[in-house]
Amino acid sequence: MTLYSLHTYLRPNEPVGFYILTLLAVAILILLISLVEMVALQLLRWGNTRQAMRASLAMNLISSLVGIILLGLFPQPNVRHLLAAWPILFIVEGIVLSRIRPEAIRFNWFAAAIANLASYIILILPAFLFRG
Repeated sequence: MTLYSLHTYLRPNEPVGFYILTLLAVAILILLISLVEMVALQLLRWGNTRQAMRASLAMNLISSLVGIILLGLFPQPNVRHLLAAWPILFIVEGIVLSRIRPEAIRFNWFAAAIANLASYIILILPAFLFRG
């Protein structure tokens, strides 16, 4: 399988501002996903607000990098690819939570599954389904 490089997605005629706005949109999306997952962690009583936000940001920054690499395997990722990536990203987030709180391994995996499911249902799938 070919890993499509960033060059595959770059458009030479687009102004630099387009790429800056794209990066800004990705950063905002990661923050929104982190916020949704933080709320899920809070509802599960995973930790206080600060701990949940820190954990959510950590697991989403790492899983976003992995997700970008995974979706880079396909020239035009679609919902099927996104759903196929979910178990791998769930494992990444479970590992991150387990590194932050090693005393609650089983609960970390449950929390990672619920948080990941919440962000997929609330933000990621609708964004993929209704993109232009």
